[in-house]
Amino acid sequence: MFLLKFDNFFLLNNLEETEKTEIVLNFSSPVTFKKGETVYSNTNFKAAIGYIIKGTATAVSDNKNRAHLKTFSKGMSF
Repeated sequence: MFLLKFDNFFLLNNLEETEKTEIVLNFSSPVTFKKGETVYSNTNFKAAIGYIIKGTATAVSDNKNRAHLKTFSKGMSF
């Protein structure tokens, strides 16, 4: 069973450890994405929280320029 380590998971700040554990245990199973694969877009969006377990994800603008907005690395959420 996969258990998220929530030390850097800002959405759970200020909660009791038991509350954090209960929330994390109810998360869906992890999903793996290949390099270059779109995680979220205006046409491909799931009501979910993204948490980087391994590797990185890059946010880019939704236009032809695809400007770099932010890089998410291990332990970060979006």
